[in-house]
Amino acid sequence: MEKCGPYVEVFGRAVGVAAGLVGTWHDFKQFQSERKAGHGALAWLHFGSATASLLLCVATIAEATVLILPPIILVLIVNGILIARKVHHEIDEWISKYVFGTGDEKLSAQD
Repeated sequence: MEKCGPYVEVFGRAVGVAAGLVGTWHDFKQFQSERKAGHGALAWLHFGSATASLLLCVATIAEATVLILPPIILVLIVNGILIARKVHHEIDEWISKYVFGTGDEKLSAQD
């Protein structure tokens, strides 16, 4: 195991960075989509998530995760909760405007 240890560590870091970059790319695409749709707060939450994920990838490559891991994880958790609450609110708003919804404003047939 002593011979394999360094290789396993490098492989684990590479897989972690690759997964982090996929998450960063996804959040950045969500940022672009939400910004284009006019959802400013949700767009910036996705941008913050992409930035935090990218910082975590850089820290993993630089082997500095001990210093940055706890605050970045906390930022990602809080950001994820805020995104979930914001998306849930928008879904509730859309449902209230639906034909059978309880809101005063209703969607048209084209919506």
